[in-house]
Amino acid sequence: MFERQFISEVDSTNDWIKRRVESGQISTNYLIYTLHQTKGRGQFSRVWEMQPGLDLAFSLYQKINGELSYHFPTAYVMTICLILKDTFGSFGIKSVIKWPNDLLVETNKVAGILIESITQNHTIHTITGIGINLNSQKKHLSTNAYTSISIRDVLGKTIVVEDFLDEFEFQFEKWQNLLNSDHRELIYKIYNDCLFNKGLDTDLIETKDQTKVRAKILGVDTWGRLVTEQNNNKKVYHNGEIKYSI
Repeated sequence: MFERQFISEVDSTNDWIKRRVESGQISTNYLIYTLHQTKGRGQFSRVWEMQPGLDLAFSLYQKINGELSYHFPTAYVMTICLILKDTFGSFGIKSVIKWPNDLLVETNKVAGILIESITQNHTIHTITGIGINLNSQKKHLSTNAYTSISIRDVLGKTIVVEDFLDEFEFQFEKWQNLLNSDHRELIYKIYNDCLFNKGLDTDLIETKDQTKVRAKILGVDTWGRLVTEQNNNKKVYHNGEIKYSI
């Protein structure tokens, strides 16, 4: 499905694609991957750390023409999370989705997603960056207030990078067909069914003033907002307004 290119070392796979989109040097459905990313980024300019030669970073580029519904970005983010979840599942790994776009094994982070876009003349250029803790040994290492884990930690064996990407592309094609159809409500439902701590009282931190709150996670709405219940009142948060205290 994707034209695939391996790069031995790169600053950021997303930035590599972005530079070529802006200069018109790349075609749609393109995927680059590396085992050595020197300036990996997560959301809100957070650093994404990977162990060179062992962990996987890749980005895929797609060109989307025409008008999109307001809810398409939310559905796209959810779809990428579900693609990764099913990819992990094919290797025997049970994962959950931590809002908005991290994958956890129990409470340990195994993957993160950064989606960026460029709009030019009614065309949306979507760049999806994904970092996978693949073959490093990260168990019990603490990052950003919660622990990380790798696929190798879970399975006790090394995963071939190309095997992982082959499965990812298989799952991508399956889920993209659902995304492009009129079944986005099903995507919302499945995403919410896989949501970390859904239905549970959870310790959260409001990022504006670092206020600690205890709230029940109700789910994620079609705008991508986290819906919570606090003192019998519903309260919603946009991405960046709240974080998990784990």
